[in-house]
Amino acid sequence: MKHRSWIKNYERNFEQLAKEIGDLRYDTLAEFLRLLSQKIEQDGQQDRSRGRTQLADSLQRAAANLEESAESIELAWRISEPFMYPPDIIQKIRQEFVDREKVREALKLISAYSLYWDGAESFRLVRCLLHGTHGNLQQLRKNIDLARMDWRDLIIQAEYEGGTQQLRNYNHPFGEAEMLPDDPI
Repeated sequence: MKHRSWIKNYERNFEQLAKEIGDLRYDTLAEFLRLLSQKIEQDGQQDRSRGRTQLADSLQRAAANLEESAESIELAWRISEPFMYPPDIIQKIRQEFVDREKVREALKLISAYSLYWDGAESFRLVRCLLHGTHGNLQQLRKNIDLARMDWRDLIIQAEYEGGTQQLRNYNHPFGEAEMLPDDPI
């Protein structure tokens, strides 16, 4: 049967499914709505090719409404994104990248990479991504590429500068991360 009335792990519990989808980060929710819109659009096209014009028209409207919802959620993301990170990270991004478009691009790159991170550890990794960029988006992309290969290499680069002595601890905000000689390692 192509169209089921249930989803594995959510058998008839759509209230829980709706809560979990609604709790997604807005950029992720927008992506989900876009993909759902595309799926409904494809179904409508298939029905149109079979001569089911009323059904196809209804599905096309639903797909368009889902796309419009994705755009609204994406706007909500752009409004809320600067508040998704601690103030020191936002301040660092604004200081480093200065130009509004570069700030937006830096946030977009970081958000896309950190999509699956949760908790305080993610802020450490974001700080490591920003370390040494000096407002250069290409360097930020290189840091992201390094982290994709192995996020521990990113930490070594940012906190140890490739050596064996820890120079900073980005579990702490920018400005508080530098290690003092008597700090425990």
